[in-house]
Amino acid sequence: MTKKSHLYTKTGDKGYTSLLGGQRVSKSHDLLELYGQVDHLNSLIGLLITSLPMKQNLSLEIQFLYSLQSSLFSLGSFFACLPEEREKFGIQGPKKEEIEEVEKKIDLFDQQCPPLKNFILPGGSIGAAYAHLCRTQTRLVERLYVSLYISHSQEKRETEGDLVLLFLNRLSDFFFVYARFLNISSNIEEIVWKIRS
Repeated sequence: MTKKSHLYTKTGDKGYTSLLGGQRVSKSHDLLELYGQVDHLNSLIGLLITSLPMKQNLSLEIQFLYSLQSSLFSLGSFFACLPEEREKFGIQGPKKEEIEEVEKKIDLFDQQCPPLKNFILPGGSIGAAYAHLCRTQTRLVERLYVSLYISHSQEKRETEGDLVLLFLNRLSDFFFVYARFLNISSNIEEIVWKIRS
């Protein structure tokens, strides 16, 4: 029987860790914050999946959510590698096909929801609440990415930044419409935001 390796390596005990290229950086490094928040988003999607009933007619939805988790795992690797080393390690960001697939799902679920005439409050069913958590976490990842890569670099905005931003933008839109769909398909009334007088 093969001996299992230890889960703990002790290499991070002093507050440093390694990027994919081997560079040692502080655990407070901006890159770690970025891909750590991607990991958080991935875990929230896992929570969303567990809230869905495991019925045959939901299997395609769940498979799509699993595919999003895989895409986010790849995005985390993309962020965990310095830009100048990504080609060396064959690490790529989001692909146009992934973005197009998210757009198709947005259209699919949006067609099954009534027109949105008011702002709605996050919540309703447990699944919808988790979907809103995924949406807000996606926006956090987007803000961190813009702060780290886009704000001070027009060149990045015109190249790799576009696909990352497109993917994150579409992803947050997907979670919003999916939250609506989960409530509506369960006959749970959406809560309309009312301005307090």
